[in-house]
Amino acid sequence: MNKDNLSSLKNIADNVVYTVTANCQDCYRCVRVCPVKAIRVTSGQAAIEDDLCIKCGTCVRECPQHAKTIRSSLDLVKEMVKPRKKTAVSIAPSFAAVFDTWQLSRLPSALRALGIRYVGQTSHGAYQISLESRRLAEELTEGSPHIATACPALVNYIEKYQPQLIKHLLPLASPMAAHARLLKENLGQDIKVIFIGPCVAKKSELVRPEVAGVVDCVLTFKELSQWFTQKGIDLSMCEESNFDEKPIHEAQLYPLPGGLIKTAGLDDDGLNLKLLKVDSIQGVREFLDGIKDGD
Repeated sequence: MNKDNLSSLKNIADNVVYTVTANCQDCYRCVRVCPVKAIRVTSGQAAIEDDLCIKCGTCVRECPQHAKTIRSSLDLVKEMVKPRKKTAVSIAPSFAAVFDTWQLSRLPSALRALGIRYVGQTSHGAYQISLESRRLAEELTEGSPHIATACPALVNYIEKYQPQLIKHLLPLASPMAAHARLLKENLGQDIKVIFIGPCVAKKSELVRPEVAGVVDCVLTFKELSQWFTQKGIDLSMCEESNFDEKPIHEAQLYPLPGGLIKTAGLDDDGLNLKLLKVDSIQGVREFLDGIKDGD
């Protein structure tokens, strides 16, 4: 990765969510809904404190005026797909919930129309990380809690607000990074890997040491839709085609609560207290608050 691209990624990662001041109407809804109180009102404007923000995207979703927005990576990705450049997409399994059923078989053709050479599925990385998570959980200290690290917003929260729990994080990269490594191993280290998914925090993950230079760009599904519109690509006009990788069925469930547990083949009948699945920042906070320093 050259210095210019690294600088661009660092800027995006440091300011993933920001305020469009012209749209801010002083309703302060974002201040009320931010789960970590990372928004301060200054001179009548609700500004994000980046060093406190966990990049969960709650304020973007809740802002009625669209004043809170996600920094776009479209200019960066368009540069990556210029002619003669090798590019691959790793698309998160949650794409099945974003697109209509009839669109799913046309999505690979639409991505290729954007200039993407190889269309892969992040479920391959999710499967690999799930199996590694199971192995580590079985090998590491008995009785000590182990926290999966697939979600960058969760990792951000622990690092910023409960650093005493960092020791409980599994020493594994996310499915996004794992799949990107597989793609570069199979297709060549010079290929540019673009991850597409629903998560705002994935953009902040780009500059982590274990991810930098492995994943080259992150787009949200909304950005992908904008890109299709800009290029005049209509999914109804695209032919049906296959992904370049077959999905791993179990890993297609990965985005659901307990998806890692299911993908790893762990026995979860709902009564196994050794396996806990939580969602929502409130659920995460309550779970983490229950872990004592001595655990």
